[in-house]
Amino acid sequence: MTPPPSPPEGAAEKRAMARKMKDVPLKETKMKLAKHRGSTYEMVVLNDPNYCKDVMSTSRKVKDEMNLKKWLQGIFMIKDGDLTLKPKDAWTKSEDIIKDDKTQKGCPGGCLSFSKRGSNAYVNIRTCKVCGKQTITKKEIMETHDPIECPHEILDYRGSSKKTSRTFCLQCKTFINEKPTS
Repeated sequence: MTPPPSPPEGAAEKRAMARKMKDVPLKETKMKLAKHRGSTYEMVVLNDPNYCKDVMSTSRKVKDEMNLKKWLQGIFMIKDGDLTLKPKDAWTKSEDIIKDDKTQKGCPGGCLSFSKRGSNAYVNIRTCKVCGKQTITKKEIMETHDPIECPHEILDYRGSSKKTSRTFCLQCKTFINEKPTS
């Protein structure tokens, strides 16, 4: 009879750390970064403690890593080169660890590199690629011509479906034609 397979190296330490972390606030917060995208903070600590030590010891400019660093510093410490939990009474309050920072000032000297990810027909969303500051502005739909006198030169087909074809004028912001498709 063959002996049962031995547990993977470090499995006992992972289980012990997971038991200690059962009361840790915000451990279910998910990462949005490429390497750990979709992983909770708890999973990152258990599966990649070296990454966590690196995050704690270096300055970060990406918002997701800055939030992870705040969380780690509020709950953990590096002792003898290992990531260890602080005593429970020394934990930072959860509301002080990660705040939805609406008062974020942005990059020193102003934000220069932006992403428009998330923008749609109704809002423009500009997110700084460096600091993560997000600016959301509602798009104003303004007509440039009176619908009666409009030349209807700039058109699109918004609102069309399989059964109905609609023609929309971008100059006067009105539907100028609607007919069933054949």
